Amino acid sequence: MPLARRSRLRWLFAASLALATNLASSHAFGEPFIPESDETVVERLPAVAAPIYREQQALLAGPADLDASVGLARKYIRLAKQESDPRYYGYAEGVLARWWNDPSPPAAILTPRAMIKQSRHDFEGALHDLERALEAQPANMQAWLARAAILRLLARFDEAKSSCMPLANAREELLPLTCICEVESLSGHASQCLDALAKVYRSKATLSDDQRQWTLTVLAETAARLENVEEAEAYFKEALSLPKPAPYLTGAFADFLLDQNRPNDAIALLSDKTTQDALLLRLALAKRLVHANDVPQLVLDLRNRFEIGRSRQENLHLGDEARYALYLEGDTAKALTLAKDNWSRQRTPQDARILLEAAFAANHPEAAQPAIELLSAAGVGQAALSRSIASAMASAAPRE
Repeated sequence: MPLARRSRLRWLFAASLALATNLASSHAFGEPFIPESDETVVERLPAVAAPIYREQQALLAGPADLDASVGLARKYIRLAKQESDPRYYGYAEGVLARWWNDPSPPAAILTPRAMIKQSRHDFEGALHDLERALEAQPANMQAWLARAAILRLLARFDEAKSSCMPLANAREELLPLTCICEVESLSGHASQCLDALAKVYRSKATLSDDQRQWTLTVLAETAARLENVEEAEAYFKEALSLPKPAPYLTGAFADFLLDQNRPNDAIALLSDKTTQDALLLRLALAKRLVHANDVPQLVLDLRNRFEIGRSRQENLHLGDEARYALYLEGDTAKALTLAKDNWSRQRTPQDARILLEAAFAANHPEAAQPAIELLSAAGVGQAALSRSIASAMASAAPRE
């Protein structure tokens, strides 16, 4: 194998792999492991990745092919979302390596490159690529969707809604409506959006699993914020019954169960899903509530995972780390620092909630004001806000 291709393969399949089995070991922080040859097994990828890996091998064996590279990158991006595994975004970047730093790449590169940047919270870089993609391809539905999602994360709701509007040209009516309702439900129209979206959803006999899961997730989260508990749970369970439920959906349902003081149900939901940091966090929170014996080990595992992510400059989930600091470490000052840093980067209801909880726990209620405003606009009532504050204050109480 030529040296250049060998180096490229090694970069793709070794340098970015997480040594997940060593997370709880002090060896995870030792010298980096460098394979002696391309035949050394670093880690076995899930079986679902095997066909894509074979496709990549065939691509690397031939001349540069723009269309094939873009198609393969999109498959890796889709797999990254399904598995909630950032490694696949790294593989997607590797596929696009020839064009990655090109200031004027082919238009086809821009949307997948933006989606990879989005996964790393480089929102401005992603928006820049999407703007250029849409200049070249105004009917690019995926680019409009990605732009709407990023702007919603940044609480730039008017711009996000405007990015949903071109989706009206899609053949599926539910696509633009779900996009608009996801935005509008956060900006003062939660109840109206819940009713309108539910009505249209029930009128559709045939929908793709992806569209059905997305719409049900929006319905479930909106109903939960409005404290329509039975309705929210029904939507969550219907979404989870679909093939390949997204890790985000599983985490959102776990949060719902924790809010309903059902830690044992959350444990049953999450017990076999500990490879994903966000779900391991929720499992630890649930087990803490029932005083499980393995909570200290779970806390250690999480601490190691956060430290490894930070060492790789992958500390992207600051909201989850703030939640860990507040409820599992009891470090209110650290939690507030993380929550404020997180809020400066993105502003979803989950980000608002941990800022609210950390601010009150750290006795800095003034820091919670922007979070209260967003949560109130998103349909969260005063009773729910008070419960969040009470829970956070309890976490700040001295521990015996």
